[in-house]
Amino acid sequence: MRSKEGNKLNFQQLTLISLIVMGLFCLAFPIPEYQAKALITIMTESANENILLMVISSDVIPYEVHYSNNALKIVFPLSQANQFQLDSITKDLHPALLSAENKRGHFLTLSLEQYPFVLMKPVVSPTRLEWVFSRTYPFPLAGKTIVLDPGHGAYDEETLSVYDTGVMKFGFIESQLNLQIAQHTRQLLEEWGASVILTRELEENTGTILFKPRIDFVNTLQPDLYLAIHHNDSDFNEPNGIFVYYNQLRSELFANYLFTDVSDSVGLKKNHILTDPLVTLSSLRIQVAALIECSFVSSKIDRKLLQRPDYVDKVSFGIIEAIFHYFTHAAEIK
Repeated sequence: MRSKEGNKLNFQQLTLISLIVMGLFCLAFPIPEYQAKALITIMTESANENILLMVISSDVIPYEVHYSNNALKIVFPLSQANQFQLDSITKDLHPALLSAENKRGHFLTLSLEQYPFVLMKPVVSPTRLEWVFSRTYPFPLAGKTIVLDPGHGAYDEETLSVYDTGVMKFGFIESQLNLQIAQHTRQLLEEWGASVILTRELEENTGTILFKPRIDFVNTLQPDLYLAIHHNDSDFNEPNGIFVYYNQLRSELFANYLFTDVSDSVGLKKNHILTDPLVTLSSLRIQVAALIECSFVSSKIDRKLLQRPDYVDKVSFGIIEAIFHYFTHAAEIK
């Protein structure tokens, strides 16, 4: 019995001694504080008279904007150096932008004599900033007419008593989601100078244009671009991600941008781009038309994103990026 108690006592003593030694070691060699890094990428795209500046970060981006001596300076300060460290990676920066660093942080400078019009893009993400610098006009989509068609949302053509909601699952109503995205996208596109027309303005309204008259309406307008906004469904949980359909070869460039930009913005799986002759698209007589199935309401993976309060904002931002990229690069091809 004494032997067991003695062993127990020795173990306790050894444990206490070990803790004391570890404590002394930590005092002599303190563990360095954890330093979080915000990895920032700075890049530009240029077309005609415009420069698009993009700043993308792994964390919220602190920044300041200063105007002096007919120049614009964007500063990314190194505040709280023990907690925040700025690592800048510059890719294909436009020669009109000066990029430099000093003790205060990283900064970009642009001469307003070369690019007098500056427009900050309406980006909803706190980890992404975008500006448009223009020689001629601050609205890169000025003169463009865009039709957004929020799918479903009309009553039965004969009785006007059955309302077409599209997918209704897990508390989501597709027609409402489609309309919310279309309304938000219109608001941001109009800030860019585009003329935007929605095929319906309200939810559950007997005045909503029915399917065939909607197609006739769009064909009469002959817009520069048409986009139908939908959400997908399946009898199984597995299918998830984005589907994009387009009507003809001229629309393929826009469809590819739509597929990539919306997926990247929201964090959705890139599923398929198809030329399947959907009735909506095959009935249109315009050159650039696409339909997007933004996500699967039936998918557990996609519903996690659908439930996020910024889902509509992120889908809208991806659509706007795709439209901007299409018109920018289509102009370069001509």
